[in-house]
Amino acid sequence: MSVNNSLHLAPMLALGDDKQKNEFITPYTTSDKIGCFALSEPGNGSDAGVTFTTASYKGDHYLLNGTKASITNAFEGIDGFSLGKKEDKLDIRGSSTCQLIFEDYIISKENILGQPVYGFKIAMKILDAGRIGIASQALCTLETCPQNVIIETPKLLKIIKTLQKYNA
Repeated sequence: MSVNNSLHLAPMLALGDDKQKNEFITPYTTSDKIGCFALSEPGNGSDAGVTFTTASYKGDHYLLNGTKASITNAFEGIDGFSLGKKEDKLDIRGSSTCQLIFEDYIISKENILGQPVYGFKIAMKILDAGRIGIASQALCTLETCPQNVIIETPKLLKIIKTLQKYNA
């Protein structure tokens, strides 16, 4: 939920006009849709200063071209561009992760948050807020670790004894 709340919804709430808020916030707070933030790219990871995805201004819209990699929540509730294969990951499995592939994807200029010349600065501020959310999530996970160890240890010991019995 941190990605949805701090990286997806917060910028729209802070920078969006009333029309954008109704169109892009309401569906993510009243349905099963969940948002994402597409930063990472193949070959350059999450280095926001080195991106290959382009947004070309065409008068009343922008054309977006490029690929974003390892995007959390990319699989659910997103249409209008193609998705890469869903990644099989070891970490948080409650959300999907995959590539987003943009090929002449049209974004109307009415859907741009803030002024385009400030896009990089806006993205960096969004990421700063997102880091707080992710850090909070990590702290909560760490807080529950001792409880989970107490709960899971008897199960683990039983499995170990069974494996030892069969010399596995």
